[in-house]
Amino acid sequence: MYRILLERAAEKDLARLSTGIHDRVIAAIRALATNPRPPGCRKLAGSKHD
Repeated sequence: MYRILLERAAEKDLARLSTGIHDRVIAAIRALATNPRPPGCRKLAGSKHD
């Protein structure tokens, strides 16, 4: 089991979502605790922020 940590900005963004979407996103985030690489996931690519 993994622990999921969110940045404060992400928590604020989640709070702004409608109830239905918020619940779906929270369920998906919680599912990552048991399976961090679900089927269909892809590695993110981009530049690092320093």
